[in-house]
Amino acid sequence: GSLVLVAFSTRVYTKNVSDFLAAGRSAGRYLLTVSEGAAWDVGAIALIARFETQFNAGLNGMWWRFVNTPIFIILALSGWIVYRFRQTRCLTLAQFFEERYSRKFRIFTGLLCFISGIINFGIFPGVGSRFLISILDIPDVIPVLGIGIPSFPLVMFILLFVSVLLVTAGGQITVMVTDFLQGSLCNIIFVALGFFLISKVDWSQISETLLARDAGKSLSNPFDTSKIGSFNMTFYLMNYFYIVYMWQAWQGAQAYNACAKSAHEARMGKVLMQVRTLAFWFIVIFAPLVANVVLSHPDFTSVADSVNASLNQIDNEMVRHQMITPVVLGELLPVGLLGCFAVVVFSAFVSTHDTYMHSWGSIFIQDVIMPFRKKPFTPRQHLWALRLSIIGVAVFIFIFSLFYNATQHIVMFWMVTGAIYVGGAGTVLAGGLYWKRGTTAGAYAAMIVGSSLATTGYLLIQYYPGFPLNGQQCFLIAAFSSMFSYVTISLLTYKKSMAPNFDKIFHRGDYAVEEDHLAEEDTKCSGNKIMRVLGITKEFNLKDKLIYFFILGWAALFLLIFIVGTLLHFTVGSEAEDWICFWRIYLTVHFILSVVFTVWLLVGGLSDLKYMLKKLRMAKRDETDDGWVAQEDYTERQQAVEGDAKDEDRQ
Repeated sequence: GSLVLVAFSTRVYTKNVSDFLAAGRSAGRYLLTVSEGAAWDVGAIALIARFETQFNAGLNGMWWRFVNTPIFIILALSGWIVYRFRQTRCLTLAQFFEERYSRKFRIFTGLLCFISGIINFGIFPGVGSRFLISILDIPDVIPVLGIGIPSFPLVMFILLFVSVLLVTAGGQITVMVTDFLQGSLCNIIFVALGFFLISKVDWSQISETLLARDAGKSLSNPFDTSKIGSFNMTFYLMNYFYIVYMWQAWQGAQAYNACAKSAHEARMGKVLMQVRTLAFWFIVIFAPLVANVVLSHPDFTSVADSVNASLNQIDNEMVRHQMITPVVLGELLPVGLLGCFAVVVFSAFVSTHDTYMHSWGSIFIQDVIMPFRKKPFTPRQHLWALRLSIIGVAVFIFIFSLFYNATQHIVMFWMVTGAIYVGGAGTVLAGGLYWKRGTTAGAYAAMIVGSSLATTGYLLIQYYPGFPLNGQQCFLIAAFSSMFSYVTISLLTYKKSMAPNFDKIFHRGDYAVEEDHLAEEDTKCSGNKIMRVLGITKEFNLKDKLIYFFILGWAALFLLIFIVGTLLHFTVGSEAEDWICFWRIYLTVHFILSVVFTVWLLVGGLSDLKYMLKKLRMAKRDETDDGWVAQEDYTERQQAVEGDAKDEDRQ
């Protein structure tokens, strides 16, 4: 009820297409990072996927993530992709592809992105609904007006209905505000859950469980995982490449790439990314660890029996494995805290689904339908088309989840279905932003090769259970093949006359937009040599620099721990007891910091929210800012759109 009230109260700020698609480009760093974190990291399916991964890999997964952290932070601090894409002022990635390559390429990539996206998105409502059903122990059939209705489709319908109601009310403005509120609430509840789980399971019980593991199946020693299966050392090593390659290419939360109030704020939002979900990651790490203890330690035999009885009622083996940690939490948590956790699952479901429905619905209209039109939509037509497209996405994913039969881990499904698009898009995006010699022919080659290989991999995995490659390996092959194709074909087809006008694309020099414009000297690196190496420009005030250096130190610390720990293991050697002691210290520090950053981001986000609403209330709208790449003179286009809008009003 509160979410719906907030949604309709923010609806008044959505006055044109740019507001609906990109929140009028008015979001600050804290609002961006908390809202995007709620949509991207803290979704219900993200919880399930990471519970599944961490239950299998244990604490080992976090060891390899110590390298993820510096990679993420280097990408964020450098502004890689994020800064230049925001400079383009494009509302979707395929709009940039039209400006950089061609209109036909925009349609091709828009359609490919949409297909890949909705297939990838198709399992979200099913997994999220089963999560809520498991923790609340909802019966298989619910009586409604004397008629027994299966709980799975009913719960899924209710959750999707709320998500659709929110996103169609005010577009990205409503999505961002509600996601921020839900993300902040989730962080607070995660902290409360952390306190309870720490008090419920003694560290001696955790230690005994970890020490009892067989050789090759350790959940605490990252170098003793040869028998774990999919989530071993090789998985995490390949994941490093995956992070860099797909940076900003996947469009599940694409509106967040366009709605920052400046390119600098977009970069700072990414800089804060690594601290936005510390509370979430503590639960992701600790809850599966507790689940392992409950199912293995003799002190929890009665609870384990109840958990196994519930799990045995699930026919699909893959789904049963995904539900282990949620069912354990459902058994352990007291009524009040279980209710709070149910609120988290509900909020996580809605925050992800409203964002993803907004993204895929917008991409279908902006990059598949609109480029075929001879003239742009009127503002009213455009907004209604976007809303209807979003509803269509909701109907598709409801049907897909209803009939989907899980045959692989969620993370693997994400990788292989995402690679249908990202397998080529990662190459085309980076090449288009940073390499003038990249050609349209090279872009087509990259997309076709990457998509074909990824699609083939998906079909083989889905229909041939004995296929020797998993989703991650199929993605890796598709990505490298795409890069080779892009570079080779571009070099063969490039002519000097094809060189793009980067000043025009990035709105620099004579093409600068006053709203985004920074004096040229502000975007140059500081005269200090260290600052130049670190990429710190005069855009950075003192607070920005403090945040920047704190995050940089954060990354350096994790990398140092990883290097020293690895060297000690291979030189001196390490025992299971050493790793267990290390993880106890790490989890304690992690939990304390999660409390601190939860408060910091909440305060900063509220300040950004106040600024955004004030700016939207006073902003002068440009009705032509709707993603249309026009060939005619801007003034003529503006007059035509305003004329159509007046005609609609008179009617």
